Amino acid sequence: MTGKMLASIQTTRRRVLAALATGVLAMGLLTSCFPNTRYVDYRHTDVRGWEKDSVLTFYVSPLDEGGPYVEELGLRTEGSYPFLRLSLVIEQQLFPSGKLLTDTLNLPIYDQQGKPIGRGLSIYQQELPFRFLHINEGDSLAIRIHHNMLRRSLPGVTEVGIHLLKRE
Repeated sequence: MTGKMLASIQTTRRRVLAALATGVLAMGLLTSCFPNTRYVDYRHTDVRGWEKDSVLTFYVSPLDEGGPYVEELGLRTEGSYPFLRLSLVIEQQLFPSGKLLTDTLNLPIYDQQGKPIGRGLSIYQQELPFRFLHINEGDSLAIRIHHNMLRRSLPGVTEVGIHLLKRE
């Protein structure tokens, strides 16, 4: 191996290690900044069109701690979304009780001037609380989300997520 190749390998190794260290540090900061977060997950949709029959499913594993919780919907959209609002149906089943919960949300995506609501430059992020729950220790959730718009295929919705936060 030449000295030039060896130097290139060492440089690449240093960059990979620096990237890994940065990722570990970022994850540590995120979890310490949001200590009440018990679950966060997002599902991608086809940005060219989220089909009406495409159901996004989330499974929350049994929780270690019971008590009051708040659920938030995370929504990421881009400028190609064609409407001011988005209608979603969220169906949940709480286990082991089997209790069924259904919510229909009508969410603003743009304000009246057509400016996106949410944070971002080309992808806009919103977190919207939608339900307060009392969950027992060991309970889990199965959550299904689909859009309830008249248009069959909705462009511009990139991801939909669920956040579960423990209330103090």
